[in-house]
Amino acid sequence: MLIKFEVEEAQAMLMRAQYGQNVASKAFKMAAFDAIDLAQIVREQNHEIAKLRQLIAVQKQTIERAADSARALLDHVAQGDLIDA
Repeated sequence: MLIKFEVEEAQAMLMRAQYGQNVASKAFKMAAFDAIDLAQIVREQNHEIAKLRQLIAVQKQTIERAADSARALLDHVAQGDLIDA
C-alpha cells in the first residue's frame, strides 16, 4: 500500500534523526509502527495512574482518620490532666 503526504523538511529531518534513517519515508514507517505499541503503553499507564490515584485517595483518607483519632486522644488526655489537678 502506498501512502503519500506532505511534511516540512524540518519534520522529515527530525524523523530521520529520531530513527537513524537516511530516507524520511522509512523513518515515518517506523514511527507509524511505533505508534501502535506506544498507544498500548499509554493505555496501560493511564490505567495504572487511575489505580494509583485511587490508592492515594484511600491513603489520604486513612491519614485524615488517624490524625482525627490522634487529636481526639490528645483532647481526652489533656482533659484528664485538668480533672486530676
